[in-house]
Amino acid sequence: MYSRMMQIINASDSRYLTAQEQEQVMAYCASMPKRFQVSRLVEQKETEIVNQVIAELKKRYANFPNLHDRAWEKGFRDLQLVLRYIVQGMLMDDLDMAADKLLYWFRTIVASAGMTPRFMRDTYTLLRDASKQKLPPDAYQMLETHLNRTIEIMADIPEPYKPAV
Repeated sequence: MYSRMMQIINASDSRYLTAQEQEQVMAYCASMPKRFQVSRLVEQKETEIVNQVIAELKKRYANFPNLHDRAWEKGFRDLQLVLRYIVQGMLMDDLDMAADKLLYWFRTIVASAGMTPRFMRDTYTLLRDASKQKLPPDAYQMLETHLNRTIEIMADIPEPYKPAV
């Protein structure tokens, strides 16, 4: 987790920022109103986005609740949390923030629960697709790279000995 801002500041240790570094900081600061606007939009649409994902997962994985206690309720909660960390990463302009704070840890949990790479890829692809459908194009664009990174990370688990999906 090392945001662009921190990289610039740390690179300038014991010296003043160069003109180029100052421009980068100013550009980032100028983008904050838009970043906060996107954050508010996701917050407003979060329930719709997550409900859409859960509805599609229920169609594809009808047996899932028979294998996990409160499967869909926990899935809803987990998707909310992941989406919130994605937004934090977007706010900080840090593609690794969600991964470092949540995703690497979380994928060990889902792997130990018997989730398959396919289930995880489906889940987070659906999150990306629902976000694209529910958010304005410019807002989605600011999240797209973070959503794609989430798919890559969360689907990178081993096939379980006994799948539980």
